[in-house]
This record gives sequence, structure tokens and C-alpha cells, in this order.
Amino acid sequence: MIINGIRDAAEKYSSIYVFNFQNMRNSKLKEFREQLQSSSKFFLGSNKVMQVAIGRSASDEIKPNLHKVSKVVLSLQSLSTVLSCFVLFKSQFDSDGFD
Repeated sequence: MIINGIRDAAEKYSSIYVFNFQNMRNSKLKEFREQLQSSSKFFLGSNKVMQVAIGRSASDEIKPNLHKVSKVVLSLQSLSTVLSCFVLFKSQFDSDGFD
């Protein structure tokens, strides 16, 4: 289940990035995912599922302050008509993966 996968990744990886794409079949997105495949974990899901997995409040978050990411997911939803987003977990930020 995606919720358990996100929770496991939150424990394993030290960084989290949330973003959305209007066209998920975009070749740039595919290239991006392939570049980071060995050092990260991607999840695509509905915003509500992402919020539940991460934790909507301090009382149900899985790591300290992670519920704040849930607010970012919510703000992405209000900025676009896209009702799903990507969550990227990464061991550490390195600029070579974000060209």
C-alpha cells in the first residue's frame, strides 16, 4: 500500500520534496526519475493519500515536523487543478540530480 511505502521511505531517507506536474507523461519527468532512481524513492498519489501517509497534524505525524509537509501538499492542490502530486525521498540533496 502506498501509505506504508511513504512511511517506510520517511524513516529511511533524510530529505523530502513535494511537487506536481501538469503532464505526468512528460519526457523530462521520465528523465528526472531515471536520474534519481538509484538514490531516491518516488511516490505519486492523490493529495489526500499523501497527507494521510505523512501525517496531517503533529499528533499523527511519523517524524517530528513532517506534518508541515502535508500543508505543502494542500497548497499545491489549491494552486492547480491537479489532485495528485509527487513525493520524492532522497538520502541527501545533491545538485547533480536536479539539472
